[in-house]
Amino acid sequence: MILTVFLPLAVLFAFLGSIMAFLITYSEHRRHYTETRKAVRSALRTGATTFLFFCALSLIAGIVLDRLLSAR
Repeated sequence: MILTVFLPLAVLFAFLGSIMAFLITYSEHRRHYTETRKAVRSALRTGATTFLFFCALSLIAGIVLDRLLSAR
């Protein structure tokens, strides 16, 4: 039950978080790398990692809350 609520929220907030991580990382690496390709590649890697982290964290929170609330 709770997973059906947490999953769309997890994807939404993970997507927003990954976009923000991409923009912040790209902004910082653009100053240090002479090639734009390296800055974009590093920022994409950071954004993808952030997306996976937030999805996994939200999924774990949804499972834990589902078990805690269903035990009552």
